[in-house]
Amino acid sequence: FFILGFLTYNSSNLLNDIKSKSRYILCAGILFALLATFLQFLYGKTYLEYYLLIEFIAILFSCCATYFLTVGLWGCFINIKFNDSDILRYITDSSYWVYIINMPIVAIIQIVLVSFSIPIFLKFIISFLLALSISMLTYEYFVRYTFIGTLLNRRRKRI
Repeated sequence: FFILGFLTYNSSNLLNDIKSKSRYILCAGILFALLATFLQFLYGKTYLEYYLLIEFIAILFSCCATYFLTVGLWGCFINIKFNDSDILRYITDSSYWVYIINMPIVAIIQIVLVSFSIPIFLKFIISFLLALSISMLTYEYFVRYTFIGTLLNRRRKRI
């Protein structure tokens, strides 16, 4: 993903190709995801003769689905013209910080939640909401108006 981002940043032709072919890329991603899901069911059956080949293809299709879905959605969202708003600007400014800090926060929350005997769906919701809240709060109070915020985005003035 980093290499793709670097290449599209330096090549307007590649970005234009992604924009113009985003629907096809997204359809390919959906197809790979469906095939990968089907193969996931098969590679759970270890008695099959071609188990390792099925497992390898399922992993390969899952990786392809991830890239195609991400790039396809990216292209679709580039084509949408959003009205500028303070909320949207805040979310876009905070997104890189949330991306950087999210994984350690989620890991810590999951370690804490592992000892609780509550449904996994509830653990997911708690983990998601806590991680998002902590990420956004740390962005607002420790990043946005500091040198870290200047490095990630640009200098902000308190209003």
